Amino acid sequence: MSKKLTHLYFAILACCSWIGVSAQAIPEHDAMGIAARFLSAQTGLHVQKSALSCAYTEQDADAPLFYVFNGENAFVVVSAEKMTKAVLAYSTSQNFDPEDIIPPVRMWLDAYRRQIQASRLSEQSCLQTLDEDSIRIVEETEPLTESHWGQGIQYNYYCPKDDNGRNERC
Repeated sequence: MSKKLTHLYFAILACCSWIGVSAQAIPEHDAMGIAARFLSAQTGLHVQKSALSCAYTEQDADAPLFYVFNGENAFVVVSAEKMTKAVLAYSTSQNFDPEDIIPPVRMWLDAYRRQIQASRLSEQSCLQTLDEDSIRIVEETEPLTESHWGQGIQYNYYCPKDDNGRNERC
């Protein structure tokens, strides 16, 4: 009898452990809180959720994959999956314009989309689980590179002319 109880105990423990690590979506409201805390840590200013707006949501068939929140001349890309890193990207010098995503940035966002989808399918962490350390890690790390996103005049220089296009190009 004792052996059966031991097996039952370990079976229940294994099920509970599996449930604890299975993929879980983060609602937009909670992701906005993560973005506000992150921007507060990066800028040294107290950023409230009410100061942010959701500029873009990358959707899967079942649920959102990540959100982009704009603040005052800043943006934060937040994962909608607890099994991945919380903050995927940010800027404290410009907003995110979902109508003007250049191809390299689109490829980069698509890579995050695929990673989050893979995390949900495999129910294993692709990057890092969401916790308070996700916010602190970036506080302790200097930016690896500084770049300004956008498509300048020279980007489409050799494209055919189009009076209705951006910079008069297709």
